[in-house]
Amino acid sequence: MTLSHVPDLDATPEPGSAPGTPDGATAAPKGAPEPAAAPQRPGSAADRLAGRTPAAPGTPAPPATPGPEAPAAGAPTVESLQAELAAARAALTEANAAKEEWRNMATRSSADLSNIRRRSVADKEELTKFAIAKPALALIETLDNLERAIEHTSDDQRPGLEMIASQFRKALTDAGIERIDAMNQPFSEKLHAAVARDTSPDVEGPTVTRVVQNGYVLHERVIRPASVIVTFPA
Repeated sequence: MTLSHVPDLDATPEPGSAPGTPDGATAAPKGAPEPAAAPQRPGSAADRLAGRTPAAPGTPAPPATPGPEAPAAGAPTVESLQAELAAARAALTEANAAKEEWRNMATRSSADLSNIRRRSVADKEELTKFAIAKPALALIETLDNLERAIEHTSDDQRPGLEMIASQFRKALTDAGIERIDAMNQPFSEKLHAAVARDTSPDVEGPTVTRVVQNGYVLHERVIRPASVIVTFPA
């Protein structure tokens, strides 16, 4: 077996060779440019000192953290918002006042409507109650003529006429019509119509001393006052 040549590491370098230079290598001449330095790790010195791992080449940079933004042009301010709030409150107060006014108007209208209904019912009842007043007056005039005839009739004919007059009076009473009791009563302008006057020391005040024509009331309403002669104190 043939052994290859192994250089003698302990041999003294030949003149002209640089120390530590392998045999056959030529030392760089003086004044020649130094060889390029080894490439540095990517990243800043601050990253290396902080222990942060630099990003690989070609990796996009992380997004920057947004800071406080300045108000955009035309954006509402605190003063403008406060003014809008005050205006909204004023509008709400005005709307509440209008609502209350409408509510009061509705309440008054409802009360007026109820009053109209009550008056309508009362008027209808009154109209129904006094609807017979006009035909009753015609019946009363017939009774007046019958009573005058009784005063001037003979005794043998009077009972028959009295019976007819009694039937007239009952019909009036059944209809709610009553005769006014005026004889020897104090004179009343609501119940009596004075057709003549007299004086006498026997009365203390104006008194009905004669009834010329009977008066009648329908449900306490005078439909015909009594025609009377009034006597005053002498």
